Amino acid sequence: MYRLKSERGVLLIVSLFILFLTTTYGAGFLLAYEAQIQTYKSLEFMKLRVTMEIINSYRNM
Repeated sequence: MYRLKSERGVLLIVSLFILFLTTTYGAGFLLAYEAQIQTYKSLEFMKLRVTMEIINSYRNM
């Protein structure tokens, strides 16, 4: 059976590189998700404000 051997610390460097890639990918995914949630919140606030303006225009008639 073949076993991985660390030749002069190469395995450590490769594992750190893979850790860096997965951490970067995870952070990018979370930032994209946060931006999407912020967009939805902004759209919801804008829709609420427009609805309030429409209601106020009917009250002032």
